Amino acid sequence: MQDNLREIIELECPLPGEPQEIRDQILQFIEENPILRRWPHEPLRMYHNFLLFAQMGPARSYTALARLLACKPSTIKKQAQKFGWIERAAVYDQLRADAELTFSLIQRKEMLERHAGLAVKMGEKVSEALDQIDTSQMNSKDIIDMFKASVAIERQARGIPDENNGEKVSIQLVPAKPPEDTQ
Repeated sequence: MQDNLREIIELECPLPGEPQEIRDQILQFIEENPILRRWPHEPLRMYHNFLLFAQMGPARSYTALARLLACKPSTIKKQAQKFGWIERAAVYDQLRADAELTFSLIQRKEMLERHAGLAVKMGEKVSEALDQIDTSQMNSKDIIDMFKASVAIERQARGIPDENNGEKVSIQLVPAKPPEDTQ
């Protein structure tokens, strides 16, 4: 009955302008949700028309689809009523929104991982610089500022807030005591 659903959608009703990840997710949703699959006794041409209708998004209309297909809006309305297009399109819209959210979250996670990696590298560079810098030429404020910046960037990139249980995290350097003379 499905007449190779993926092929029908990809060849006859492509999802123009969608990132491949969202297209794949939408195709998976259609395959997994009986309401979006071709109904028994639904002619392939009408199913094709439903897919076009669904892909038009919330601004869809019988008139717009009729214009696209060069037919009368009344013809589209009859098809839509017979095969429950309004309900099916609402399910499609929700699944599409879910796919976009998932894609957005994946992109955000990848971005945060990149930023965290860069922050770690930045922290390493600061550490290397501190090993090579004559710290007697730096004041403690400069050192603290460099350290705080690398920590803040890494924490932000990893999604960790600057606060811990409502208290500000602070770093305090205490001057080292000279070693006691043990002799």
